[in-house]
Amino acid sequence: MTLTLPHVLHKGETAWLLVEVGAVDSGQIQLTTRDGHPLGTISPHGVRSGQAAGTYTVPVPTEDFVDERIALRLSVIQSGQAPRAATSAEVKSMRLLIRRFKTRPPNGANP
Repeated sequence: MTLTLPHVLHKGETAWLLVEVGAVDSGQIQLTTRDGHPLGTISPHGVRSGQAAGTYTVPVPTEDFVDERIALRLSVIQSGQAPRAATSAEVKSMRLLIRRFKTRPPNGANP
């Protein structure tokens, strides 16, 4: 899956993946770039079997974008089984968000 940023990241902005996860029976969803750089793992614990796991946010490093795009690989990891591609029922949707964060001056510095 390839996603595109809504605009070029500006200073102080960070890109995040918003991942809506469906039912994942006792497994984790591993997110990597297409070339294998790990982005994170979604581990939905405490969710009843067969129920949607919810929505998760995962930060995306700026250097993982090429021309404001990122190619992703989503794999389901389950105990005793080989990793496999996540299905559309397991990952219902994904989109990129951009958030701006204000930076604080170091302690004792004037703003």
